[in-house]
Amino acid sequence: MGQLFDGPCRLCGETYTGQGITSHLKRCLADHANQGALHHGLLVGVRSDGYGGRYWLYMLVRPEASLFDLDGHLRATWLESIGRPSAFDIEERQYLNTLEADEVGSDSPIRSMDTDVGSVIRPRTDFKYLYDLQHRDRFELVVYDPYPCPSSLVDDPSEADVVTVARNEAGDAECATCEGEASLICPACAEADVEEGFYACESCRDEHDEHDAELLPIVNSPRMGVGGFRG
Repeated sequence: MGQLFDGPCRLCGETYTGQGITSHLKRCLADHANQGALHHGLLVGVRSDGYGGRYWLYMLVRPEASLFDLDGHLRATWLESIGRPSAFDIEERQYLNTLEADEVGSDSPIRSMDTDVGSVIRPRTDFKYLYDLQHRDRFELVVYDPYPCPSSLVDDPSEADVVTVARNEAGDAECATCEGEASLICPACAEADVEEGFYACESCRDEHDEHDAELLPIVNSPRMGVGGFRG
């Protein structure tokens, strides 16, 4: 596991470590409980390892929202919006974004994401999200108690089913050649885990010309450097 990034709470604006953010959010959400709540949403935390480190995201998810809604929010925040399959693994069942509800039988372990979140997860549930089944990106999710969703977090109430409460910020990256500020990642060096590092600045990008992989921009996503992802 790489570095665990810090990040701000959207409610109070203060920055917390990846270890401390969960406890803080529970307190901060309780403190904002009377701030025009739009719904009572389950607090869901997500963590995933990427080349840059360990990324995290916390959301309030309305129980009546579908797994499709949760999948869409993860895609909009961290991933590509279209074109790649994904799945949730929840208590020995797999929910796929490529299926509709009427395509599977009631006894099948394979289900559609057209399923209410509150019917399959509850506080203290652990589950997984799989994205881009070719690369098998894995995301670990933990469900905490429900909290009122403050209206201050939402610009459009029609988009309040899944709301980000806190998200990590990416750390500074250093060019492996000149040690200046990097803006690019070399996927070939990252995959090979070269000792010197896999970041580059614009001035030093030619140092990676011998590699087949195109240099990609540094972005705040566990998909950085994977499958041509550009954010």
